[in-house]
Amino acid sequence: MLGEQISRTLSMQIDAYRHRPEGEAQHPNTKLGDYFVSALDGKRFALVSGPYVNDHAAAISDINECRSLVEEIDPRAVFYAFGTCRLKNECGKIGFLQRQKLKEILSKG
Repeated sequence: MLGEQISRTLSMQIDAYRHRPEGEAQHPNTKLGDYFVSALDGKRFALVSGPYVNDHAAAISDINECRSLVEEIDPRAVFYAFGTCRLKNECGKIGFLQRQKLKEILSKG
């Protein structure tokens, strides 16, 4: 699931990304843009959660929760690096977890 998402997102242009070793503090960026929790697997990446519009601090605070949720869905996720990235404002993208939730809601309707 997320592995397929990682492959499909390669064509997007990332404005900035930050993936730090676990335990190392990440400081919020103040630049405007759509921030996402992201996952890296080698050269492949996925937008896991977002957008957090102009709110890098919120994306940072959700990294661990997103990691836990993705690891429940995709057992390979324990090997992914999780961090944040910023796309240009109003990129029109939504994160993997938001798409999954939307699918759940629509399937019940």
